[in-house]
Amino acid sequence: MDKEPYNTKGMALYSTDGHFKPIQFQRRALGPKDVAIKLEYCGICHSDIHHGLGHWKKEIFPLIPGHELAGVVVAVGANVNKFKIGSRVGIGCLVNSCRHCNQCLEGFEQYCEKGPILTYGSTDRDGSITQGGYSTLNVVDEDFVINIPDPIDLAILDLIY
Repeated sequence: MDKEPYNTKGMALYSTDGHFKPIQFQRRALGPKDVAIKLEYCGICHSDIHHGLGHWKKEIFPLIPGHELAGVVVAVGANVNKFKIGSRVGIGCLVNSCRHCNQCLEGFEQYCEKGPILTYGSTDRDGSITQGGYSTLNVVDEDFVINIPDPIDLAILDLIY
């Protein structure tokens, strides 16, 4: 298990002007149930545009949007049992929740009573602000990652998200 944060590159918004600039930042170190995913594709959604332009809330900048991610697992935590290195996976708009409230226990993490942790623009469990898929790598709890079968082309999948 990697005990150091991952140096990662991405494209970030630094204000609501809509202009992206390169950024280097760190993803959290791999936890026991985390998978590190080399991102290969990320869709562009209208919500990315609205967040980036500050239409829905006051954003914390720099902001790396992107919540329709597809890639390949490059590292797994010690307690991961759903994925292995080389697994083709996807990540949606949710990357964590409290896991203890009634909504989470019923499988409705998107309605987490403490607030769901979104792919970008949320406070993550380590206190950092989550950053999205317009980047080279992400670290996510395995429970918020889906398997993508081999016959499905990741590039085509990203077009139909």
